[in-house]
Formats: sequence, C-alpha cells, structure tokens
Amino acid sequence: MVRIIDSTTLDLGVSQAEEYILRGPRHRNDTVNADQTQGSFEFRLKALRRRLGLSQAAFAARYGLPLGTVRNWEQGRRARSDAAGDLLLSLIERDPEGAAKLVRHQGDLEHSD
Repeated sequence: MVRIIDSTTLDLGVSQAEEYILRGPRHRNDTVNADQTQGSFEFRLKALRRRLGLSQAAFAARYGLPLGTVRNWEQGRRARSDAAGDLLLSLIERDPEGAAKLVRHQGDLEHSD
C-alpha cells in the first residue's frame, strides 16, 4: 500500500525533526549522542551548511574539501584534536563568502604555475 503524504504533513515532520535536533532529547527515553549536541563540531557544521543552503557536495566544492571529509565530519568520524578543521569551520562561520574567496584565490595561485 502506498501512502501519499501532503506537503503540510511533510513540513510538520521536517520542522519536528529540526526542533528535535536543536533542543535535544525531551524524554529520558530519547537519546542523543553527546557529540551531536548543539555546540559540537558536527552540529555546527551541519547547521552552517544548511544555513548556507548547500548540499554536502556543494559545501565541499565551495571550500576546497573532499566530499568524504565533509561527510565524515558531519557523522562524527574525525580526530578530536583536528585543530585545522576547527579553525576552518570558525572562519567559514564568521565570513562564508570571504572563506570561499580565499579558497578560490588559493586555487588560482596553484594553477598559475
């Protein structure tokens, strides 16, 4: 049996999922991995990427990252002492367009030789 979902129901489900991600567990039976909390690298990266309206592939391309790296970072598979990742994320959060320009400029320098 195929169930058709109208756009209102779909929007409600998406908004409830976003609310859950932002607020964390409501009941003691709800569980959230400690690494997926609001201040975590994974949460910040995914929230930033969504705020910019970019897919994982588009985010990776815009900031000169391998797609696998973005996927791994969002899924919490990264070294905890990844200072370079923390720095890059902070730069992109502060100035997304400026960070993208720096990446493009670096690419231009590498191809000018």
